[in-house]
Formats: sequence, C-alpha cells, structure tokens
Amino acid sequence: MQALARHEQDAKRPTEQARSLSVRTTSPLVASTFSMAAKAARMDIGVLIRGETGVGKDVLARAIHGASARSSAPFRAINCASLTASLIEAELFGHERGSFTGAHCEQMGLLESSNGGTVFLDEIAEAPLALQASLLRALESREIYRIGGRAPRKLDVRFIAATNRDVAAEMAAGRFRTDLFYRLSAMELVLPPLRERIDDLPLLCNEILIQLCAEGNRKRVTLTDRALDVLRSYSWPGNIRELKNILLRALSMIETGEVIDGGDLTLPCATILSCPRDERAAILSALNCHGWNQVRTAKALGISRTTLVYRLNEYKIPRPQKYG
Repeated sequence: MQALARHEQDAKRPTEQARSLSVRTTSPLVASTFSMAAKAARMDIGVLIRGETGVGKDVLARAIHGASARSSAPFRAINCASLTASLIEAELFGHERGSFTGAHCEQMGLLESSNGGTVFLDEIAEAPLALQASLLRALESREIYRIGGRAPRKLDVRFIAATNRDVAAEMAAGRFRTDLFYRLSAMELVLPPLRERIDDLPLLCNEILIQLCAEGNRKRVTLTDRALDVLRSYSWPGNIRELKNILLRALSMIETGEVIDGGDLTLPCATILSCPRDERAAILSALNCHGWNQVRTAKALGISRTTLVYRLNEYKIPRPQKYG
C-alpha cells in the first residue's frame, strides 16, 4: 500500500491554510488559477488539474486541501498509472478476512482510510479502465464494498484529480471515460509550463532556494544575474521540478558558498540551443554546458572561436581566467 499512496496530515493553522493558496507571480494565468483554486477549496467540489509533468499539480492539490474544511483530515495521493488490475480492488477498497488466499485479517482500503479528507488521483488519464469504472461507482454512490464484504461502507472524501494528457483526445480514443471526467471536473484548473511564465523565474528560484537552504540547514544562497540569464535561456521541459533539481545540484557544487553563478549550473545543452530566447542568452547557455571552454562552445554554436570571442566582447560577457 505504501508504494501506491502517500499520506500526509496537514496540521496547519487556519491562517496558514489560507496563505497556502496565495501566489507571487507575473503570469495572469497562474494568478487566475490560484484564485479559482481558493474558491474550489471553499466549495468542496471535484477538481481536475491539468498541466505538463513537473508544473506542480500535486503542490496545488495539497494547497487546496490545506485551505479546505478537510485540512485536519488525511490527504492521500494515489498514482493511478502504477495501479494494475490485480491490485485495484484490494488496495483501494480493502477486503474482509478470508475473502481470498492470504487474507488472514480484514484490511481497510485506501479510499475508506481517507474518510473526512482528500484523495488526490494523480495521472488519472493513465488509470486502467477497470479502475475508472470502480472509481465512477464510488463517486456516484459515495459507497464502497470491501472484497468479500456484503455491506456497503460510506465514503466521505473529496476527490482532486490531475493529468498531463490531452483529456479530449483520451476520451475520443476511448481511453478515458467521459462520465468519469464530468464527475471529477466540476472545476478545471490549468497550470502553465515554466517556459510560458519565464518572468517568474527570479521569484521561483528565490522560493526554492529558501526551502532548500532551510532543509540543508545552510545560509541563504542567491543567484547572480549571469546565472539568471542562463536559466532564462533554457526551455524547461521538466518545468518547476527540473528547476528545483538543477538548483539542488548547484548548491552541492558551491558547497558552503552563498552565491550561485552561471558556471555552477548544469543544464542539458542541446535543449537550450534549440530554443534560445536571444543570442546572448544562448551563448551563455552554451558556455555553461561546455565548462566555458571557448573551442567546444564555438563548435556547439556552429561559429568560429574568433566570432565567439567577438560576441563575448560585444555582449560584455566576462571570461574567467580559470576557464582559459
């Protein structure tokens, strides 16, 4: 059961719960999404969160739970993509003693154990059709039956679902039930990818670094302007999750330092060069990818070393002596 779900008790005070759905952003779409999420938290309705992998759908789901009247009850996240047909019934709905070989005692299922709280159905569009049918029955009747059980058990949970897939295409292909979609999506929230809210990078980096430094019990760390230029030039296929991982690696590179520079960042060069925002940013990204080696950087950019040096001078990009 532990491999299929993550359980968290949110013990925040009410004022902290309300703050969990506030956001600092320059993106109107992000601001609108969080405003709608705050309303959804108060209404106790089903919510479907859409967005690419790594944009923070699970974080938003937890924030909605934390700002709701159910905040003192369990928040349980279930990865629907990991549930196989043989595990669905026993794990989600539980079983009675002796209902099958190995059932030596009764077992409460994940849904029943979440009563009073919130169940987060992550990657719902990847759930097997058998699971979709079982979830639909539970949603419609607000009751479940344990395996081997004859009496229904009341279900009092709030469902929040999330997907990174094109829901309309999945329904058209018959991989996602239309009736389940309408049951889960009384309100739809969309989180944009990081590349569409790139102006939020300084804010996001600051928040992530504060969190990582607190977890690592180290002094505050900041980013240089050159480091921000490098980050802005990247296309961010992994979104905020990837940003956090890159900043975590950078922290380990500087060890006890208090400043992250462009050379401390490790980014996939090919992705950066395919989506440059401007020439200066692309050059900075390529330099970072190749350890500031001018010969390799020029080759990656498809220009001569002489042209690269000219561009470095033109854009006033410093060339640390240690890189040659």
